[in-house]
Parts: sequence; structure tokens; C-alpha cells
Amino acid sequence: QTQLARFDNQMSMLFSGGSLADDVFARIGSPLGIVVSRQHYEVEPDIRFPGACLVAPLKDAEDFAPELQVAFQTLIGLINADRGQNGQPPFLIETAREQGLLGCFAHILQRGESVPPAEANLSPALAIVDDVVLIGTSTDQVRRLIAALRAGESRDQEGDVAVSLDIGLVAALAADNRRALIAQNVLEKGSDPEQAAKEID
Repeated sequence: QTQLARFDNQMSMLFSGGSLADDVFARIGSPLGIVVSRQHYEVEPDIRFPGACLVAPLKDAEDFAPELQVAFQTLIGLINADRGQNGQPPFLIETAREQGLLGCFAHILQRGESVPPAEANLSPALAIVDDVVLIGTSTDQVRRLIAALRAGESRDQEGDVAVSLDIGLVAALAADNRRALIAQNVLEKGSDPEQAAKEID
């Protein structure tokens, strides 16, 4: 069995055995949007990554939205089962339902008050705003995109795929993670902090 076939089978499990092509992709319109931006944190993790979000119109949002919600919750449940076997804290899912919005927001159930690890950058989220679905790695980013959509922004893209990337994002992330990168350099190469700082900068 090819990797593509295995992927199709695994994904179909999330949609009650439906066909990925006929029951999922065929119900997603265009253009697709991909948004990459910095995250905002209540408690900053030791390493910070940008959030990435897929934004796409739905052809039959009223019927498809609940199926997407179930698929998202099933996926997080499977991830939690694996994390539990490895002694890792689970993702906690919070849901929101109001006029024109269906949302599922997950975050790692943090234990204690220590600075969260790099995986705290992951707070997967799914939201359907009217007839638009957002699937992202960052709840913070998805919530900001929800606000943008409600304000009438980002609905008039042209073409099949539109990509939005914050200007200066790479440099900003490097600055965000400077201390961690210096510490990593010291540990891996045995450099003194000053030399490590020069290499990073």
C-alpha cells in the first residue's frame, strides 16, 4: 500500500469513512489562503515559532462545518492518546458557537508554572466563520483572523492560492529566539557565550 493510499485511508477515518476527494476536497472552494505570522503569548515558551493557517471558502458550510468539527476533535483525540502513552500532557479543546461562528481551540494542558516547552507553540484551532474555514497551528492567530474576517478583510483574494507572510518575520523570529539559539550553540559547540553570540548575530 502506497503512502498516498495510507494517508487517504487515515484521513477518511476522520470523516466517518468518506472519500477524501469526493467528500472533503470537493466541498472546499477557492482561492485558498495561507497565512504565516508571529504569535502572541500569555506565557512565552523558550523557543517561539510562527503560526500558520489555511483559509478556504466552503461550498456547503452549513452541512460541512459539523463534520469538520468532528474530524478536528477526533484528530486531537488520537494525538492525545499517543501523548498519553508517552507521558506527555494532553491538548484541551474549547469550543465556541455563536452567530456565524463555529470554533474549536486546543492548547496543551500545562502542569505547574514553569516556562512551557517549544511545543507550547502548538495550539491547533479550527474555525468556520460564515462560509470560510480556518485551520491553523495557533489559536491566537486564528482568533485574530476571525476578527479580520468579521471586519470584512481578506475576502477579495485573486487566484487559486494566496500567501500572506509578515515582512521581516524571519529576522523577528531570530531576535525572539536569540537567547535560546546562543544557549544551544554553547551546548552543542562548546563555544563561550560571546563567541556564540557573534555566530548567531
